[in-house]
Amino acid sequence: MNISFVYAELARKYGACKKTKIGNMVVKEFLANNGVDVGKFTSNRKNEPLPRRRLNKFFGGEITTPVPRTSAAIRETLRQKLETGEYRLGEVVTPKTYKKLTLNPDGTLKEEYFTVSG
Repeated sequence: MNISFVYAELARKYGACKKTKIGNMVVKEFLANNGVDVGKFTSNRKNEPLPRRRLNKFFGGEITTPVPRTSAAIRETLRQKLETGEYRLGEVVTPKTYKKLTLNPDGTLKEEYFTVSG
């Protein structure tokens, strides 16, 4: 005779879940140590879990692939080359103002001014 039994309910009832996360296993081990035949209790699972597939080990760990440099590393390299004088920024170009004409939905022209410097 198989009896459906939930160990987690007993663990919650007697406070085993507060002390450890695996209270249901503690309750099952406690019952087995006190002479209760835990084999007659069935699990509530509809399907038995499938065994997990073993992950393949990759050989050739000595081969490395290049990793792109981070923006922080590029920024630091650029800063060092600017300090040593390898790169020169030069002078800032005088800003220029441009006029842009756009057509509004009502059919009138709209003038927009923007500046470009650098």
